[in-house]
Amino acid sequence: MTRESVPPLDASPLMHYADPPAAKWLMWLPPIGWMWNHLRWHRWAAPNRMAYEKTLRERPDIPITVWGSAHQQAAGLKLLTIIDDNFGWPNTRFVPWDPVAVAMWAYEDGLDDTAAISDIEKAFGVTFTDEEWLEHYNLTLVELIDNILNHAGGAP
Repeated sequence: MTRESVPPLDASPLMHYADPPAAKWLMWLPPIGWMWNHLRWHRWAAPNRMAYEKTLRERPDIPITVWGSAHQQAAGLKLLTIIDDNFGWPNTRFVPWDPVAVAMWAYEDGLDDTAAISDIEKAFGVTFTDEEWLEHYNLTLVELIDNILNHAGGAP
């Protein structure tokens, strides 16, 4: 299994999203402004989420061996379990070259990623700053695993 046979999920819709200027103004009109902003965001987010879910459903089962070394494979399984527990994806057919920004997208309630980060830090015995986590969102899943393993001393 290669990057060519299973292309990565496209993170560009998530990375280029920006609230329109009116969103800030509408926040001062509770609850109408809040509802309007939520509906506007959901109208943008739902098609993107459905496209990611469709791709995950259509992917074949991903063999654990694509994750690399035995340490990376063990860490990959642990990370995929945490993603499965927190993000509501239809399956965990993520590949190592998928972006963290997609796999850890807090679509459901905006707090999914916070819970997952806490779970990751507990499971691997690591701690990262908020700035480091923001940088991790620009990485692939295997790059995240490598960073985690480097901070954890190499063992999953």
